[in-house]
Amino acid sequence: MIRILIRDKLFMLGFLFISILLLLSLLNSIINDGSIRQVPILFDKNGNVIGTPPFAPSLRFPLGTDRNGYDMLHMMIQGAKFTIGIALLIMMLRMALAIMIGGTLGVYCKKWIPNVN
Repeated sequence: MIRILIRDKLFMLGFLFISILLLLSLLNSIINDGSIRQVPILFDKNGNVIGTPPFAPSLRFPLGTDRNGYDMLHMMIQGAKFTIGIALLIMMLRMALAIMIGGTLGVYCKKWIPNVN
């Protein structure tokens, strides 16, 4: 089954995307101590004010910034571990509940389940 999943291009694309996002999020917590880049005022080389937040998406800020100057890409990367972790926790709880309900029905309610043989 693992061989089939490895050959599936869409599965591998999604798996790699989530894995890289989770890895970047964990590395951001380790390297940057979980801080998010903030640029309250943007200056040019001469010290003149170029602009104030929110900044539109550009090469410097790929997803732009919010009203306080926090980089949206860094915010997304920092929050990815929480989102993925909560999704995995909910998945495990749903599986545990399904196993308990299925096991109970399979043991105690056999007369209600049609015989497939």
